[in-house]
Amino acid sequence: QRMSSANGRLDATLPTPVRSLTSEVQAVVDDIGAAASLCLNAGPNPGQDEINAFTAHVNAAMGHYERAELIAAASAGPAGRPGLLN
Repeated sequence: QRMSSANGRLDATLPTPVRSLTSEVQAVVDDIGAAASLCLNAGPNPGQDEINAFTAHVNAAMGHYERAELIAAASAGPAGRPGLLN
C-alpha cells in the first residue's frame, strides 16, 4: 500500500517541462505501479513467477529513475557558484 501511495505522489509531479524527463518518470510510475499491484494481488505466499515479475518491474523502474536523474541534471544548466549572482 505504501508503494502505491508513493507512486501516486510521483505521478502528481507530471508532466515536467522536459519531454524526455516526463517519459522516464512516467515509466518509473508505470513500473512501480505494476510492482505494487503484484504485491497487493500475490497475497502472503507469492510464487516464484510473482517474485520474478516484481523484481523485473522494480529493476526496470530503477533504470528509468537513473536515466531521469541524468536528464534532470543535464536540463538544469550550469550549477551556480556560491557567492556569485546566478
